[in-house]
Amino acid sequence: MYLTRTRRRLATAAVLAASLLAAAAPAQAAPAQPAAAEGVIEGQVTWPAAVPASRFAMLYEWGAVGRTPLQIAPIDDTGHVSFAGLGPTTRYVVQVFAPCTGAATGFYDGRGELAASSKDAVAVTPGGPALSLEPALDAMTEVTVQGEPWASIEPMYLVEPGTGAVLSRECYDSTTTTGRTWFVEGLTAGTPAVVELWSGSDPHYGLGAGRAFAAAFSRAGAVRAGSPVTLYREGVESTSSPVVSGEAKVGAVLTASAGTWSPAGGAVGYSWLRDGVVISGATGASYAPVVADVGKRLSVRVTSQLPDLGLGVEVSAPTAPVRGPAPVASAAPRVVGTAAVGKQLAATAGTWDVAGVTLKYQWVRSGVAISGATASRYTVTTKDVGKRLAVRVTASAPYRPAGVATSAVTGTVPKVTPVVTTRLVSSSVKAGTRAKAVVTVKAAGMTAPTGKVTVTVGSKKVTVTLGASAKGKVTVTLPAMPRGSYKVKAAFAPSTTAAAVLKPAAGAAVTLRVV
Repeated sequence: MYLTRTRRRLATAAVLAASLLAAAAPAQAAPAQPAAAEGVIEGQVTWPAAVPASRFAMLYEWGAVGRTPLQIAPIDDTGHVSFAGLGPTTRYVVQVFAPCTGAATGFYDGRGELAASSKDAVAVTPGGPALSLEPALDAMTEVTVQGEPWASIEPMYLVEPGTGAVLSRECYDSTTTTGRTWFVEGLTAGTPAVVELWSGSDPHYGLGAGRAFAAAFSRAGAVRAGSPVTLYREGVESTSSPVVSGEAKVGAVLTASAGTWSPAGGAVGYSWLRDGVVISGATGASYAPVVADVGKRLSVRVTSQLPDLGLGVEVSAPTAPVRGPAPVASAAPRVVGTAAVGKQLAATAGTWDVAGVTLKYQWVRSGVAISGATASRYTVTTKDVGKRLAVRVTASAPYRPAGVATSAVTGTVPKVTPVVTTRLVSSSVKAGTRAKAVVTVKAAGMTAPTGKVTVTVGSKKVTVTLGASAKGKVTVTLPAMPRGSYKVKAAFAPSTTAAAVLKPAAGAAVTLRVV
């Protein structure tokens, strides 16, 4: 006689409860109280609908959620659950488990609701307030496995990816002409889970929707609860991995081999990945990297599909990080300021097509780099006279060659016009006495201008040599003059060497009185 669906659900839940209770030391239920005693964790469960016939909670040490709980405790008819004999300072994770009852399994998350993943669980310690636990309504998941059964009885579980913790188990199953379908309750819609199918004492782990099974849990792939899922007992297997050929840079083309498969002859598909994430629309055997790929590693996922077999999937090794083109200046750097000896010039960086570039500056003189001139500002020197200046800006960014842009050149740096000043030692002398004048020649960028200084007094002239040791200052003894008032004026003529950067210059006249 066949059981009704409800009776089958309850019977399965009771069997599962008994099997799990036998696998871990059960905790004794304790009367409800506002706060748990030391060494005890208590909780109060509020069910989403009618109180299920079979329900219990599981306890794990924090960081050790897995296939076998530390304790399993029944939840009584009032919704009370208690775990005893616990380390007073040890942290724990609590899971409510009520398969085939309409309530979804979940982990205490500190807010009263239950988290679908243990990663979102909150650690609890004994002796704290009683936990408030509110399961949500679950969704039915139909899992169909195509192919001849491995055994007459094949228990199916949905387990948590990564930990293997049991999330639910089938409530009942049915056989079809091509396989078997399990009906699994106990998870909220969309919860990721791994299909675990047993034949005898051997577990098999689903590789993902549309695929086959593997013996190793580490190879398992998740499906989503609440949606129909089809898997296959046998699948296409990769015998050699796909390989990506070509240079991983923008503007190049990468090509993927299909790898080899057993059985051979399947329909092959490609999907390119950027740091493991699918690139929309990149479904061919070749792929041209784009700017969005710069700094990322590319790989290709190849599939092979044959009728009545699970999809074969294999991913290539990743490429080196993709290199992009050099940054390009959409607006060139500029030189701001007056190109004259002693003046300071400033460089603008320009505008670059890559954000966050690192900039370096190099000032150039008639196209030749100026040693040491690598700041954004530059003071013009006498070496620049007769030359044109510019600034070369180099922009660097990760995974790209450097980009270079050069400003327009300045005008030719002109020669320096010295400033000549004359100071009389005494502005009034007696007739027959030779007056003295101190002449100073100052030139921007030069501390020791050299040349000839000529001082004119009336119709008489005196010329002296201004040497480097004088550092631009010389005292000239004037000729004796008869009584009267005279204009004294000095002029400077640069030496042959200094003439390359200096112009001749004359200073303002001063008055000498001879009494």
